[in-house]
Amino acid sequence: MSEETRSYRKNLSTTGQLYLAEKEWDIMVKNVSVSGMMASIIDNTVMCNIKDVFEAIHDSAVVDFFVPEINISGDGNIVRAEMIDQHIHLGVEFRNISYHVDQQFYFRRSYRKNMTASGQIIFNEKKYKFETQNVSVDGLMIRIKDRFQVEEGTITLFDFKHLHIRGRIEVIWVQYDADPDQGMTLGLQYLKLEKDEIKGVPSFIQKPD
Repeated sequence: MSEETRSYRKNLSTTGQLYLAEKEWDIMVKNVSVSGMMASIIDNTVMCNIKDVFEAIHDSAVVDFFVPEINISGDGNIVRAEMIDQHIHLGVEFRNISYHVDQQFYFRRSYRKNMTASGQIIFNEKKYKFETQNVSVDGLMIRIKDRFQVEEGTITLFDFKHLHIRGRIEVIWVQYDADPDQGMTLGLQYLKLEKDEIKGVPSFIQKPD
């Protein structure tokens, strides 16, 4: 690819986080463009060579990331890996990316991963199918095609086989579609799960200054 057709890359020297091999890694972002970024893993005591990277991405090359200084998060594919100055450098091509221009992300408890998968939830002793919009280590944002009255603070049971989690959950907020014939979106917070760890979803917890 010629220099003219490549996306412009802005050189940086800022820290972030990357979720790879079910572990959150501190990274140093070297450059970023509209299509991707180049970053190095700061701690190379565990993942210390390129072989480790290829073993980690054997099943999937998709990684989650968060770069607070430029206020972006999302997921992407590892398209390049090389060893430079005894540190692993990774080229990440963006798939889904969010720009948190209002800074509200800093005050969320954890990173929200875009994910669409089905599950079940109980309201008024009836099971409803839902589709997730995003997931985190704290809760879910879901979409239900049916429309009915649900109060904030309602506690109920759910089952989300995609992440192998189930248990008690609380309704934090409800948003109904403008069209009365359409469904609704709910924000849910875990209360008690039947497992302690949610694999495949990073926390990327950020504390406000």
